[in-house]
Amino acid sequence: MSIKRVKLNYQPVAERTSNEIAFVVSKEHLNAVNNSIRNKLERNKEERIQSSKSAKDYHISSHCSDVSSPKTLVKIKNKNINL
Repeated sequence: MSIKRVKLNYQPVAERTSNEIAFVVSKEHLNAVNNSIRNKLERNKEERIQSSKSAKDYHISSHCSDVSSPKTLVKIKNKNINL
């Protein structure tokens, strides 16, 4: 048996709504948008780092996936609590 080759006929799902290729934007506006994006990415990165640091304080033991277990050991900020 051999592999059959077929020619795929790709067609766009939606038609273009506009024939305009680009919009004229001032250099100042473009720089402001770029700075805004950079600031947002930096904030996201800092929040991700802070979340990772705070997540280290909360740990649920591996056996707690068993819902039928009457007691679950949860470690919160280096303190063991039985639930």
